[in-house]
Amino acid sequence: MAKILWSGSDNKTVRAFGWWLEALVLRSLWWLVALMPIDRASRTGRRIFALLGPRTAKHRHVLANLSTAFPDRGHDDIERLAVAVWGNVGAVSAEFAQLEKLFDARHSRERIEVLPDPRKPGFPAYSKPCLFVTAHCANWEAAAYVAQQLTGALDVVYTPQENPGLDRMIQD
Repeated sequence: MAKILWSGSDNKTVRAFGWWLEALVLRSLWWLVALMPIDRASRTGRRIFALLGPRTAKHRHVLANLSTAFPDRGHDDIERLAVAVWGNVGAVSAEFAQLEKLFDARHSRERIEVLPDPRKPGFPAYSKPCLFVTAHCANWEAAAYVAQQLTGALDVVYTPQENPGLDRMIQD
């Protein structure tokens, strides 16, 4: 199967079409999973991205990053990890359509744990400005939500998507 190569294309028409297609895939995924239970939506996104991600040009960056992070792992292990990375991105992407449900009090207690316990005296967010740092594990959007709920205010620093259509969708 051919690799999807538009992100690095010098042809602006090819790149614009590719970006439009990426946004269409994400919007379609969001439409598909919007009415599903959260766990099913997450599994659906995981399966779709694990299938499509390795067929994109971005896959080589995932492989290179994993090879750097795990120099002792062989090619087959790195490839399995890369597919898992794509699956995680798919699960998070599908959960994006479910953020209101994910953060609903009835669901969030089952899914989100904050350590140390913010209700205990001395939690840094109550006494002075602090910095919350999160890795791209599970649904990293949850960290910003939790930080905002704990502090009442939040500034977020992020790297915008290369695809301006995707970036707008995520910001919206």
